[in-house]
Amino acid sequence: MKNICLAFLLLLALSNCQKDAASINPQATALTGDWVWIATSGGFTGGLTYKPATNEEIILRIKAGNQFDVLRNGTALYSGTYTTGTMRSIYTGKDTPSIQTQLQQPYPSGSPQLITNGVISSLRTTGMEIDDNAYDGFGCSYRRK
Repeated sequence: MKNICLAFLLLLALSNCQKDAASINPQATALTGDWVWIATSGGFTGGLTYKPATNEEIILRIKAGNQFDVLRNGTALYSGTYTTGTMRSIYTGKDTPSIQTQLQQPYPSGSPQLITNGVISSLRTTGMEIDDNAYDGFGCSYRRK
């Protein structure tokens, strides 16, 4: 009987560890950090491109706890919350990792043309692409800082 109780406790402990490990969102973990905005491009003809000015650095800071900030040369422009999941990509027709953001305040005047909602079409240790998943939409390129 003692061995059965010990085996049951061991099984219970292992099942709790597996549940905790499964609750970690690896996609959100991979997103966490500072991302330097390189460019936004697209539009109806695909020919529009927006880039930061030569004297500015725009950072998309994705933080643990589903929070994000956008900074210009180290000064906060706006912030909000985010969720990750999947959505059907219009480009591939498949469920694709995605990010959705919610601002805590309106965009300030003169804010950069960042895409923070849409499909994550590419996520590497050195860079990320977020596309707004619309036929005449825009995509944003970031490099990890």
